[in-house]
Amino acid sequence: FYFIMPRKYQIYEDKLRIVLGAPLAINIALSTIKEARHSSGFKAFIYPGVRFATSTRYVVELVRSRGMNYVISPQNGDIFRDMLNQTIRGAVR
Repeated sequence: FYFIMPRKYQIYEDKLRIVLGAPLAINIALSTIKEARHSSGFKAFIYPGVRFATSTRYVVELVRSRGMNYVISPQNGDIFRDMLNQTIRGAVR
């Protein structure tokens, strides 16, 4: 579990980085993310895309235009979602 559990989520100008156990990480291009939206805790357990949600308390669904969708559970979900959506809008311009 050490290698597959998300440790943190980092938002860059052009990508979202999901940091897993060292030295693993997943980079998702912001150009492929349509939106980040609040989702039900149910999707933390049953979801057709990639599940990195470790909690049902706050689940964020990453809806993508290309590739599989993701569900994640960042610690400060509302703040994270707002920052990611703002960065996505800025990257599109």
